[in-house]
Parts: sequence; C-alpha cells; structure tokens
Amino acid sequence: MQEMPAYKHWKNYGQPSDLIFASTTVIDFVHVFDTPESKDRLVRLIFSFHRRRQAVLHAYAVMANHIHIVTRLPTNLDAPRFLQQFKSNSGKFFVPRLLPHHKEALKWQVGLNQRSFWQAGFRSVVLERDMFWQKVEYTHLNPVRASLVAEAAEYRWSSARVIRDGLWNEESGLMGIPSDVVLPPGL
Repeated sequence: MQEMPAYKHWKNYGQPSDLIFASTTVIDFVHVFDTPESKDRLVRLIFSFHRRRQAVLHAYAVMANHIHIVTRLPTNLDAPRFLQQFKSNSGKFFVPRLLPHHKEALKWQVGLNQRSFWQAGFRSVVLERDMFWQKVEYTHLNPVRASLVAEAAEYRWSSARVIRDGLWNEESGLMGIPSDVVLPPGL
C-alpha cells in the first residue's frame, strides 16, 4: 500500500520592510473581477491601500479571480498582517457589490459574510535581488498566458506598460507616479 505524501502548509514569508511577491485568489476561483469597472476599482484599492500603509508597490496584475503584487512591505507590518488587512478591506468593499451571478457562484460557501471574499490563504515569498525581475515578469505575463492580450503592456490592469514606459523607479516603485498615468484611464 502506497503512503500518501504529508500535507505541507504553505509558509508565508515577509517581515516588515521586506520585498515580497504575493498572490491571493477569490473564494472558489469565482471570476468576480469580470468587468472593466471591477478591475479598475481593485487597481484603485491596491494603490490606496499601499499609500495608507506606506508600502511600496512595484508591480501588479489584476485577473478575473486573483491578483499578483510585488511590494516592499511597510516598516510596521509583516506579509501575513499586510495581506490580511488588504483582503479584509477589499472584501468589505466588494461583497456588498457582488452581482447576482457572483452571489450564485459563491452561495455554497459556508459562513460567507462581509469579510469572506478571498480564499483563506495566500502565497508570499521574500524576493532576493536576482528574483525581483523574474517575479515582475511572471506577474505581467499572467494576462498573456491567459490569452487576454498578445503582449503584457497591452493589459490595462497591470503595471507592465508603466514599467515599459520607464515610469517606475527602484526607490518609490509605482507609488511616485501620478495616478492618472498608473491607473486605468478615466479614473
């Protein structure tokens, strides 16, 4: 009889001030960010949360059911606390605004409430210098791999075009760029 491998719990790393790559997913992989407006709003929430927490956002991609970010954590929050706060704040915003088809897709979730929007866990890793651009590229290629665009910079809900246009810098990442350049047009 073959033994089943032991379950391994994902350890999320990232102490205050660390540079991390993180991903989180909507419960049951439901495509709640399926309109331009919902993706626009999530981009704005990502930026506003980073500003309020004094974190440095370096790269992001918003997909229909998950997000990826590359960020330097604030000096007072580790990765689990930072992502917990982001998920709680964004969940409180999106849950009351779910469309009927989203509610239907999520209705089997026991205990769904104003905070239960994202899956309980997330993934984060601390980035060493040589991993930074690899994770930025991974983040930006998500919409290409999903066949949403032919080139990463064409995707409106990622930082690929901003970085391509030379508007990112190592110290302030995307946070020093005027919001009308970084955020989707018309916001």
